[in-house]
Amino acid sequence: MLFYKSFDEAISMLSDDEQLRAYRAIIKYGLYGEEPELEGVAGAVFLLAKPQIDANNRRYENGKRGGRPKKTDGEADDNQSKTEIKPNENQNKTERKPKEKEKEKEKDKEKDNNNIVQVEDVFEVVWKAYPEKKGKGRVSLADKKRIAQIGVEKMLIAIQRYKDEVSSQEWRHWQNGSTFFHSGYIDYLDENYEESKQRSPNSFNNATPRDYNMDELELKLLRTN
Repeated sequence: MLFYKSFDEAISMLSDDEQLRAYRAIIKYGLYGEEPELEGVAGAVFLLAKPQIDANNRRYENGKRGGRPKKTDGEADDNQSKTEIKPNENQNKTERKPKEKEKEKEKDKEKDNNNIVQVEDVFEVVWKAYPEKKGKGRVSLADKKRIAQIGVEKMLIAIQRYKDEVSSQEWRHWQNGSTFFHSGYIDYLDENYEESKQRSPNSFNNATPRDYNMDELELKLLRTN
């Protein structure tokens, strides 16, 4: 089985116990086809990896089947006599194009379906990490695709930043999940987030220390002023 970098990035965000459960679940399923009964974030990460493992296994099984069977000598002679007739040559050529187009359409359709499944799996992971679980059905597929492009790791960091900020300000209320995952997370992404501007003046004394690069944040502030 293939183990992708994205699997490791998602699993590395978990606690040690959850990491072990996620690793074991992916390996068992990829090597032996044993689907685990997992809950929580480890289960969500497994769901994220499952479609890619299934797609790789299908390609492997198709490869084991090999190509078309070889023809006998008699069949080769029959085909040769047919190919000597020009109308048959033209007919053979025109028949191949529709079949090739159909195969390409089937491949594109399968690829789109796999992408949608992966998009939904990424959304399930970040949804489980968000505290106010309201409006899940109102999150559009377009929003989910944007979240999938950003990636699990960056979205989990953005959610944690938002949670820290709201927790430090008693007057703040959680945004509904449908609001946060539509556009509320944007200010908390790495490229947009500026901690010194997000927190109120009274919150610094009680703020939880974070492992942020303060030099990088200072450079961002200088660029905006």
